[in-house]
Amino acid sequence: MGTMGAGAFSVVIKHRDGTVVKQVKRETLDHATREIAIIAMCRHPNIIRFTKVIYADNRVDIYMDRYLCDLGHLLDGIQLNIPTAYRFIGDLLAGVEYLHARGIIHSDLKPGNLLIPHSMDKIVICDFNIAAVASEGEHSSCVQSVPYRAPEVDIGSDDTDDPSHHDQSIDMWSVGCLIFEIFTGYLLMTNGDYALSPAVNAGILFRLDVTKPVDQILADVLNVDRVHAQRQIMIKTLTAVGAWAPIGDIRFMTHLITDCLVGTRISAADAVLRF
Repeated sequence: MGTMGAGAFSVVIKHRDGTVVKQVKRETLDHATREIAIIAMCRHPNIIRFTKVIYADNRVDIYMDRYLCDLGHLLDGIQLNIPTAYRFIGDLLAGVEYLHARGIIHSDLKPGNLLIPHSMDKIVICDFNIAAVASEGEHSSCVQSVPYRAPEVDIGSDDTDDPSHHDQSIDMWSVGCLIFEIFTGYLLMTNGDYALSPAVNAGILFRLDVTKPVDQILADVLNVDRVHAQRQIMIKTLTAVGAWAPIGDIRFMTHLITDCLVGTRISAADAVLRF
């Protein structure tokens, strides 16, 4: 057995029977209990499953199938061809649609939480440590990694100044960023100021005036009058970094990505229908 990775709440190790074990410490048992409950709600080919759960004195061991790598490691070494990119994007949308239909907000969609099996034929969403069920009304204040974080997570929601209340649209922001990354191999944004990453270097999607009231900041972000301008930035960006792709694919991805990011964000169900 050997350690494969470690996070804020757990450590993942290889097990001798070919599975992996996610060991969650007792002090974060609430996170483990929530994750087990949410995964138990799901039966979908693009959502992680556990094979067994063992409660020990000082930790919880969650056994899962072993995968080849996560999407981040895969994209670090290769440029996906168009059929593979479309398949992975379709899997991501299908998995998120399934979660949202059950009222689940993943809250941390990123390449490291998208697993690739040895067959390399699909994406599997994992790590539900900070996921939430929308009907419960409460949400962890520790949500989303910075390159995939929706603006309202930083500044509060339109209903409250408490950033622990969010809806499923925060996942769709992450999905938009991930679609760009899967299609091009580049991060869309690298920090919290919503400037496009240096590799992209095509402009700024949003400029947030944090001196304004929260509801006005969000109104600026969701302003449908800006959609056309931001689509022009996006098509310029995709053309620059994905010049190898046919123009039809670039235009399709431009609309899909911007619909995840600007205006009233597209739902996962509508994105699947369009895809």
